[in-house]
Amino acid sequence: MHFGKDLNNSLTFRVPAPRSTQPKTNAFTLRASLPQNADFPRYYSKKEKRPFPVPVLELRRAARARAKSMRGKPRKPPSAPRNGLLVWRLIPVAYDVLNARTTLINNLRKLMKVVPVHACGYCTEIHVGPVGHPFKSCRGPRCEARKGLHEWTSANIDDVFVPVEAYHLFDRLGKRITHEERFSIRRIRAIVELCIQAGVDLPDLPTKRRRKPVIRIGKNEIIDANEDDLPDLQEIGHEPNQMPIFAGYDLLESSLETLQNPVSDEEPLEKSPKLGSVPLPMPSFANYDLSKRALEPTENPILVDDNLLDESPMLAEDDEKLLKSSVENPSEPHRKPILPELPNSKLHAPSTSEETLEIAYETLEAWDTLRKGANKLMKKYAVRACGYCPEVHVGPSGHRAQNCGAYKHQQRNGQHGWQAAILDDLIPPRYVWHVPDVCGPPLQRELKSFYGQAPAVVEICVQAGAEIPEEYKATMRLDIGIPSNLREAEMVV
Repeated sequence: MHFGKDLNNSLTFRVPAPRSTQPKTNAFTLRASLPQNADFPRYYSKKEKRPFPVPVLELRRAARARAKSMRGKPRKPPSAPRNGLLVWRLIPVAYDVLNARTTLINNLRKLMKVVPVHACGYCTEIHVGPVGHPFKSCRGPRCEARKGLHEWTSANIDDVFVPVEAYHLFDRLGKRITHEERFSIRRIRAIVELCIQAGVDLPDLPTKRRRKPVIRIGKNEIIDANEDDLPDLQEIGHEPNQMPIFAGYDLLESSLETLQNPVSDEEPLEKSPKLGSVPLPMPSFANYDLSKRALEPTENPILVDDNLLDESPMLAEDDEKLLKSSVENPSEPHRKPILPELPNSKLHAPSTSEETLEIAYETLEAWDTLRKGANKLMKKYAVRACGYCPEVHVGPSGHRAQNCGAYKHQQRNGQHGWQAAILDDLIPPRYVWHVPDVCGPPLQRELKSFYGQAPAVVEICVQAGAEIPEEYKATMRLDIGIPSNLREAEMVV
């Protein structure tokens, strides 16, 4: 053969793909909704601002898309709770969240008498177990002299269930709290304030309840609708600051009358001497019989759109039953009893292992109810958090008190960097190291990368005998084998 420079022909070899000899079968695949392993929550330094829950670019993109879709269309009236009314389907959720918080605190005080919990005297870290962990992770004062080691002391309930406080608002749609009013307004637990704004009535914490939607006359200016045509609350057996469950019935009845007798184009709307014509939202309930006070449905059942649920005083079948029961018993409105929070001196430690196990499962259930219920409330009722400090405000917009003492607060004149809060801002989980075997050897400093973490409440219940919930197994690293000594750990690839 002759291989020269003038050779222009190229040879191409094609290898056929191998055919699979295995028969094709329909494989059965199991997919878990929860990950097998997950990273620990990130620690943010005090010198950096926490990121927004939703990036700013996505918020701007969504705002432009929303403005483009609404171009040329009439503006919809604001829905509850932006119009001053309550979201009726969330009132039982608010009572459940408040009672779950009380149950959680009472049970944690009982379990902490049998499960040892340690807290560092210089930083905010805690540990659940017979002895404190040996890890050098202290960031408190004089931590360099102690080489990052913790000095463990006994912990209390506030170390496990962190109290997050917020200002109590008498009117959640009122004016923002100024810097001069920061000491004159009462501060309460943020989760309690969220429940109050969602419909819980507490006698020592009055709040303003509206029975008609507010009228907006500007971007940040509203006035209350006239409620003189509604019955007086004292006449039907309610406190002035408490609203009955069926208070929205009068608005519903007037809306139904308007739908059955619509205003023609020739008849002008009745105008206010100051504000002019302000139409109110009129939900579609045309298939209900107005002759009966309890709003019994006619032969044709009503079909409610999902987008209309939040704009109407009656949201679902459960709210309809709630409305009927309230109308039948106006002197006894449908409200759940509120559990009292007992002091530590009146609570006794469980005497048997069965009682300890029962309290542990009840605590896990209360913890799950508290977090899931608070997450539902936060989707409707706005909660703000400062990106620099742990300050939380329950309301449409943050307060104006200049009391932020975080990094470089002088450049911001002490003002908070308000952003949308997440669930961990309202209910901090306080992650601690998971002890695989309480009766076994203590945690070793060299094997730190093999241990997992869990919220302090979950770790206390697990050490009390409860099974580990599925949603917390990802960060506890249960499927990772822990070496018995350092030499075995060095052999791990």
